[in-house]
Amino acid sequence: MKKPTEFILVHPAGIRVSRELKERQLVATGLVGPGERDRLNMWMWYGLPPYKDEQLVLKVSLGFKSGKLDVISLMNLDPKFGNSPAEWSEGKERKRAESLDLWLTARGFPPGRYTWGTVSVVFDEKSGGGSAGVQFRPAPR
Repeated sequence: MKKPTEFILVHPAGIRVSRELKERQLVATGLVGPGERDRLNMWMWYGLPPYKDEQLVLKVSLGFKSGKLDVISLMNLDPKFGNSPAEWSEGKERKRAESLDLWLTARGFPPGRYTWGTVSVVFDEKSGGGSAGVQFRPAPR
């Protein structure tokens, strides 16, 4: 299998998520609502419909800055990790993060720095959540 050169996720709703995806293109699909503005860093966030992919129920959130995709946030919503505060445990959240690490690594993107950006998988002690993210560097001109 050829190693991928840049992170691309093809969502089953028909959206190709890559650094080339523009905010206006995503909104034009009608799959997302109006989005939420993050006032701290001025990103516009949109959530795609969750979908099952192998052992994960993947929730994909997209952060656009000035109309360009900058950040992809990934969460595994598999019920075995719990999806309510009553079901929370640090162990489950660490396993949630681990499941995303395995999923990304299997696709050729283990956490680390790449020429096009960064892939990270974290258990955030402050929020108590396990998640993954992809952040793009600006495309070369």
